[in-house]
Amino acid sequence: SRSKTLTMRTKRGPARTPLYLLAVTLPAHAATINVTAGNLTELRDAITTANGNGQDDTIVLPSGSTFAITTPDNGVNGLPVVTSRITIQGNDSTIQRTGATEFRLIEVSGTGDLTLDRLTVKGGRVTFAASRDGGAGIRVAGAGKITLTNATVTQNACNGAQCQGGGILLVDNQSPIATLTDSTVSMNSANTGGGISLNHNDQSLVLTRTTVSDNTANEGGGIATNGQDTVTITDSTITGNSVSQGTSGGALGGGA
Repeated sequence: SRSKTLTMRTKRGPARTPLYLLAVTLPAHAATINVTAGNLTELRDAITTANGNGQDDTIVLPSGSTFAITTPDNGVNGLPVVTSRITIQGNDSTIQRTGATEFRLIEVSGTGDLTLDRLTVKGGRVTFAASRDGGAGIRVAGAGKITLTNATVTQNACNGAQCQGGGILLVDNQSPIATLTDSTVSMNSANTGGGISLNHNDQSLVLTRTTVSDNTANEGGGIATNGQDTVTITDSTITGNSVSQGTSGGALGGGA
């Protein structure tokens, strides 16, 4: 059989010739956005563009580059909030906070689906003393998704009595998902969940060949769960994490 995407039919004669077209809707193609090494403005613009173009975008960072952030982009976020499906190919690059100003590095909204590949998220810092919040490195809200492959979340600090998830925080009970493969969450700190915190019900964490190590907290040095959550751990290591006030509420990896 022959596949046709355009049909034409003509009629001879002095009268006008009708033309019949069969409309074909083509799927939108994913966009690839290349960013110059260390150019924070380009990185922020790339995320904003990807959020708004209705495509599944890939942002490509140069090999081994560092994107130093000194001031937040919005609220307490160093980068624009991710609201669509985006992959950042880090190629062993680093996104890090520098200077005295406090802010988290990455936030994924309830509509966001972010993949970080071969990227380090480093040095985020936030303080929440009165309201429960956190995620100094990465915060995932609503039904958002975060996927890490060959990535590292390290040296992020969540300060204050209500601060949770030094490295990664899943918020809300709308089934957010964090999937980490061949990745590392290390040397982060928080009041609860120094490495990773799941602070509500119906949240999912999947660790495969991943290391959660040397994180510290008052409760749940490595991983803290605070509700009816699903945690799946395969061929992974949780070690060297520490707590100062013991563990409670389903906290994992306190002293492992």
